[in-house]
Amino acid sequence: MPSSQIFAVNNSGRVFTLLTNEKKWQELEYLGIEFKKVSAHEMVVWALGGDHQIYVYVYGTTVPIRVCEEAYENQRWRPTEGFSHHLLPTDRAAFSSADGLTERTMMAVHLPTLAWQWEGPWAIHTTFSGQQLNSEGWTYALDFPRVYSASSCWSSCVRRRKWTR
Repeated sequence: MPSSQIFAVNNSGRVFTLLTNEKKWQELEYLGIEFKKVSAHEMVVWALGGDHQIYVYVYGTTVPIRVCEEAYENQRWRPTEGFSHHLLPTDRAAFSSADGLTERTMMAVHLPTLAWQWEGPWAIHTTFSGQQLNSEGWTYALDFPRVYSASSCWSSCVRRRKWTR
C-alpha cells in the first residue's frame, strides 16, 4: 500500500507530520509562526496562523508559487533642482503603493516566511500601458492623482516609476 501523509498542529502551534507507513510524528521546521489549524490535500498544505494569515505550502512539485512585489518611486519638479524626492507636505511618500495612499519603501518589503526566497533584485519596470519606456522607466503627470503618460511635457510637475521584485 502506498504511503500517505497526515498533518497535525499541537497546542503550541507547531506543525507535525506522520507518514502512514511510519510510527513516529516528525516536527516540521519551525519558521517562527504558531499555527491554529492545518489541513492538507495531495501536494498542498494550508494553515491558519496565529497572526490570522493563511499560509500555503506546496511540496513535491516543480511548480513554484510566485508573487510580484511592487513599489512606486515618486518625484516632484522643483524649479531650482529639477525632479527631486523633496515633495510637498500634501504629496504622497517618496516610495508608495500604486494609489499613493501607503508608504512602501523597497527595504520595508519582506518575504512572508523564511521558506520564501527572492528570485532577483529590485528592477525598474520599463513598460507602461503596453508602451516601452526608456531605461529609467519614468511616467509623467500634472499632479499625483492624475493620469500618467510615457513622455514628459511642459506641464509635467510630477513623475513616478515602478520598481518590481
